[in-house]
Amino acid sequence: MEKVLSYPSSFWLNAESHYREALAKEKEKIALEKEQNWLKQIPLKSMIDWGWVDKFQNKGDQVRACLKFYGVASIQSFEKQTQSYQVAFKSCDKFDRDPIAIQTWLRKGEIEATKIICNAFNKKNFQSVLGDLRALTLVENLEDFLPKLIDLCAKCGVAVVFAPTPAKCPMSGATKWLATDKALLLLSLRHKTNDHLWFAFFHEIAHILKHKKQLFLEEKKEFSNDKILEDEADKFASDLLIPAEKNEQLKNLTSEESIKSFAKEMGIHSGIVVGRLQHKKIIPWVALIL
Repeated sequence: MEKVLSYPSSFWLNAESHYREALAKEKEKIALEKEQNWLKQIPLKSMIDWGWVDKFQNKGDQVRACLKFYGVASIQSFEKQTQSYQVAFKSCDKFDRDPIAIQTWLRKGEIEATKIICNAFNKKNFQSVLGDLRALTLVENLEDFLPKLIDLCAKCGVAVVFAPTPAKCPMSGATKWLATDKALLLLSLRHKTNDHLWFAFFHEIAHILKHKKQLFLEEKKEFSNDKILEDEADKFASDLLIPAEKNEQLKNLTSEESIKSFAKEMGIHSGIVVGRLQHKKIIPWVALIL
């Protein structure tokens, strides 16, 4: 090349060096643009606000912190992880749902579940503590009953986690098996009233006790799970809180005194009874909440 074009070899070496440098800069630019676009796709602000990840000024550092949160080494690995959830998130084409937001919430549940030491899952043991768990409905404040609830479930192989949901993650609860002998029961506290909280909790328990070891996601409207399984979980939760044979008595509960008396008889919080009455349209939704 030097003899043909009459340029010294140093010229060509220098030109090649500049060319490779330009290619490297272009590659770095493309990678940086991809990182910045990815940070826009995840619910980063909520993750930072809730302390799930630290905030960094440097975009590269921020990307690395977020990848660590998701438990992956690269954006490509994250995208593969997202694709693996697509079956469960198949109805996320609606404008009010974002599969990455749901994926993020589930990941937070997984992270917190690893911090809970659980015995190996035992179905009979879990069934045997349902009465004790139900009795916790009488405890007024979440902070007062939560440690006992978590402990009872952990001894049976179930890690209970409460985590807020990012925007466009309208979930009230989820169950996921982290191993063959450890289940995650994740609740969002989207609805903090007694009836919603406990119904969601026992609904998720039904999936763990009665259904296959698959991912279940719950929201107010049906999401992606089999309607038959969801109806079965609803019935389990409903009957556990207020047995079906007591339904006939509900229509007579129209006063605060009668509601409290019935709740005492059932051994549950009166707010659960109010919620059931509202659901059955025996009393209006704007009625008292006990």
